Amino acid sequence: MRIDLYWSFYSAYCYLGGIRLERARERYEFDIALRPVWPLAFRHPSALFEAPPAYIPYYDLDTARVAAQLGVPLANPDPEPATLDWSKRAPASEQPYIRRITRLGIEAERQGRGFAFARAFSDLVFARGPGWNQGNRMADATAKAGLDLAQMDRAIARDPLGYDAEIEANGRALETAGHWGHTHDGLGRRALLRPGPRRALAVADGKERPEAPRLAPGIAEACRVALPLMLRPSTGSG
Repeated sequence: MRIDLYWSFYSAYCYLGGIRLERARERYEFDIALRPVWPLAFRHPSALFEAPPAYIPYYDLDTARVAAQLGVPLANPDPEPATLDWSKRAPASEQPYIRRITRLGIEAERQGRGFAFARAFSDLVFARGPGWNQGNRMADATAKAGLDLAQMDRAIARDPLGYDAEIEANGRALETAGHWGHTHDGLGRRALLRPGPRRALAVADGKERPEAPRLAPGIAEACRVALPLMLRPSTGSG
């Protein structure tokens, strides 16, 4: 079985959801196809910039709660992977990191190491403290995923617009599947994730977790029933 994993490198929920998927793979056999997308603030700016004032404090509290539940560190990215211009209520015109990182995610998937790269890079940004962009830290994280950062940058430089087109296509596929946030697992059209601008997996092994973020009505039961069947040993059907 294969999971299409729509992923933003600006999302702490992707970092947390990736940990759950990594743990699930210790018990179940399934492949993960990484589908990097631009951050929500780029695809639908109003969803972030016109969100209720409680959104950002809730986001901070919720991601901290999920990290504590998983027993993993969670740091505020410094610098942030994406730059936002709150005065203009839009992404900043200069983006020193997110375009490169998201393109790297595409190249990693092309080399068959997409999820490994996403996990290593999100650990660097969200769990290793400030300065993730300094020195050899990006190269070291990329090497941890079995990839060569310099070689990946050279590949992207030959056709950056082609990488952007694939990222845009992933964003359209995410919405065609009936979702607009992330982390999203493209298992058919089943809704596995908590609604909201950014989403966290609430169930990773078919067991209800009372302390997990609350799922929308109807989705929680669907997860409890469907997920153990989806994450079953592969039959080789893909």
